[in-house]
Amino acid sequence: MDGSLYEIYVPGNRVETLAEDLDDRQYAISEDGKRVAYQTADSVESASQVIVKDLESGEEYEVSAGEDECVLPLGFVDDDFVCGCARHEDIGTTISGDQAVAMCRVEIRNPENEVLKTYDPGENYVLDADTASGMITLHRAKKNGSIYTEISADYIASSEEAEESNITPETYVTELKGTQMRLTYVDGIQEKSAKVLKPKQVLENDPALPEFEGSEKEDRYYVYGLGRLQGIYGNAGAAIRRADSVSGVVIASNGQYVWERGNRYLSYLISGQEELLSSLVSRLMAGTPAVETADEVSGGRSVELSDCSLEQTLYLVNKGTPVIGVRAGQSPVLLIGYTENEATYVDVESGQQQTVPREQMEQMMTGEGCVYIGYLPPVQ
Repeated sequence: MDGSLYEIYVPGNRVETLAEDLDDRQYAISEDGKRVAYQTADSVESASQVIVKDLESGEEYEVSAGEDECVLPLGFVDDDFVCGCARHEDIGTTISGDQAVAMCRVEIRNPENEVLKTYDPGENYVLDADTASGMITLHRAKKNGSIYTEISADYIASSEEAEESNITPETYVTELKGTQMRLTYVDGIQEKSAKVLKPKQVLENDPALPEFEGSEKEDRYYVYGLGRLQGIYGNAGAAIRRADSVSGVVIASNGQYVWERGNRYLSYLISGQEELLSSLVSRLMAGTPAVETADEVSGGRSVELSDCSLEQTLYLVNKGTPVIGVRAGQSPVLLIGYTENEATYVDVESGQQQTVPREQMEQMMTGEGCVYIGYLPPVQ
């Protein structure tokens, strides 16, 4: 909760804080909620140790970094823990100005803390990883001085085979109800009548009501789709890509809508905001990083749209907020409008407004190190 990990002892209603002031890169939770891994240091880059805890048994083990390295918790695949190791000398920034803790290797460890597999990116580095449904997506980058530009992702798939079930769905047809679905049990069913279980006694005279301290952290993105919460992300781009896959929405921690599948005009052009555009252009021309520029304009609500497509960024433009397109080795652009077939942007270097086919805009922004940076307007 709010970057703190609490352990609650129900007898006596006692709460113990195991870790606090963690940002999203400092901890990871398994999809089934049974395991957690967290750093024990004050910052990502200074952490030489990660504790992995089984929340059912209470058992835990430690993963330590090598000399002059830090270790990051990346996630879980089934029962195995995924972590990354980064050398202190490799810590730099991304092309958008964010800190880059570039990992030189990724390890997969079993519950006995044994290394099952080590991923070596070679001359490249791993900036982050997503773990879901038995697949690890490694977001890679290459280094140019102290600047890291993203390249194509790599993948590791789980080799664990899914357990076969003795229950299978089948369809059948009757004249009265048409096509229906039923569950077929390979081994048959011994009990033909349904069981109804009722508690014999409910004790609620002194319920446990733990209290927590701390303020809510910002920059959390909640993805809702298919009737439920699909995930909580620290990166807006990752949240948007997830929401797009489930035709969902992204909500910021302050309640603002960040992104929505559809629900925008077929064409839109930001107009009447010359002062805003001039302010953005002047900051970018002065060399202010894109994220810092978006923070200054929005009051600290920039959103990095990592690996998002042009189509996915248009929702923000439709809300009247320009999107900064950072291009490796070239001047930034401000995306300010679109139609069904074209995109309109302002070239920061020349100050000229241009309209090009969408395909051309996509090509401009799909090179290595290219990324979109948007922002949320201040809450009125």
